[in-house]
Amino acid sequence: MKTVLHILRISGKRRCVSAHLAAGIIAVLFLAPEARGQAEITVTGLWSLTLDNTNLQAGAGSDFVSTYESAVDQVDIEISGRRFEYWQVDISITGGASWHDDLVLYARRTGDGQGAGWISGGTAYQEVTTTSGPFFQGYKKLKDITIQYQLSGVSVVIPAGTYSTSVVYTVTDL
Repeated sequence: MKTVLHILRISGKRRCVSAHLAAGIIAVLFLAPEARGQAEITVTGLWSLTLDNTNLQAGAGSDFVSTYESAVDQVDIEISGRRFEYWQVDISITGGASWHDDLVLYARRTGDGQGAGWISGGTAYQEVTTTSGPFFQGYKKLKDITIQYQLSGVSVVIPAGTYSTSVVYTVTDL
């Protein structure tokens, strides 16, 4: 029996959101001051976990270890863009037919990144659900923000197969 869990398919994804974009456009059209920019996020990384009989707790007839962790730097995030200051990163998963309801994914920030800005929050594991929620926030450009994942709920009662989900990171100007 072999179960393959392709946990994350995020390599090269970019998501940009700005709560202040409409206000910035209005300011350009009517007041013509310096336009406010937009933060951008670049996420790189993939976690693929393959489970077989070597992952059983005590050999044949026993259960899998229920929790697995990725490397502490499994995913790398960069916040860039022009003329932005404070930002927040939200996180969610896509869920869907290729993800089993008993599997629970957690994420935490393991690195502060490099650059002229600062970062806070997100250092404790938090459950990642299909509802987007705050993960961490910061100021100015940063690169090499590292993320670690934890997967729980793994069990032999979950049918053998391939289970996958995508983790969606969204950056918002504050």
